[in-house]
Amino acid sequence: MLHQRPLKACLAQHLPGIWILPGLLCIASWVYAQSPTGVYFTVECTKYTSKPRVVTLSEKKVHVCVTDQPVVTIDGFEYVSGLTEIQEQNFSFFDVTLTDKAFHTLKKLSATLSLKNLAFIMDNEIVFLFEMDSSNPTRIFRITGTYHSRDVNRIYERLKTFTASKR
Repeated sequence: MLHQRPLKACLAQHLPGIWILPGLLCIASWVYAQSPTGVYFTVECTKYTSKPRVVTLSEKKVHVCVTDQPVVTIDGFEYVSGLTEIQEQNFSFFDVTLTDKAFHTLKKLSATLSLKNLAFIMDNEIVFLFEMDSSNPTRIFRITGTYHSRDVNRIYERLKTFTASKR
């Protein structure tokens, strides 16, 4: 004989699972929507590209579209130099050096695709745009900003922590 339980008892038993599943789905979609930290090629925005990202350049908002996957992931960052700040010139910077493998990948793709603009994405936002000479790409990228820039300091600290943990 089939045992039947009242609806209320059945819901009480399965209710936590009913609420957990949508929560997990929301988290999974958020993680899926996150762009891995790395360097991406910028591409022309069309209806076939990913959603344009808004970037502020010289107090002007610009829409930028990037490739779906990074050309260089954060694992391709070999070294982060020290942060240099020059108060008199209102300038701060640090350099990021790519691994040999990442550099060769970037070199091959830039020659094949003839793309010259790169975007550095971290924490799912474009934190820096680069223009690259596709005939002679560089292994070192310079992240620049104003003196005591919170953005430059935040990027620097995150990258420095990551590269230190790789050693």
